[in-house]
Amino acid sequence: MARLTSFLAFGSLLASSCTHSTGPEANLAPPEDNIAGQLYRNIWSDLQSNALIGNGNELAMRWANATNDREEARQLHINDLLCGGGETLLRCQFELLRDGGVAFYLGDPVPDRLACEADFRRSGPEDQWSIPRLPPGPNGGHTRITINCRALD
Repeated sequence: MARLTSFLAFGSLLASSCTHSTGPEANLAPPEDNIAGQLYRNIWSDLQSNALIGNGNELAMRWANATNDREEARQLHINDLLCGGGETLLRCQFELLRDGGVAFYLGDPVPDRLACEADFRRSGPEDQWSIPRLPPGPNGGHTRITINCRALD
């Protein structure tokens, strides 16, 4: 009987077009169209703030500001936005891509591709999604973004 139960569970899993995964990406999917725009706007807003005043992820700040002297500004992209969560909290992962390959910031090479994560909370009178910020650091300054990025190989 146990073999039949396992087969039925596996069969229903296949029928639902799902795959079994126990990793952190198990429940991630592209966001629904009605909230995707809010998520993208929040990511760009925090990346722009971080690029201007360096208030969070240093690698993301260097990525956004990196260029080569001989070029115009490079196009920046958010790719593969995947999210999971509930009604008021989403945990999302995405890739940042800068056209043109590795570039330089203050003489140091900066990768063109970053893997990032961000949490989004839904709150406020209009139930809008936003990325929570940390208070200023011990030396004062601005609130800090919470997007976390690392270089992709």
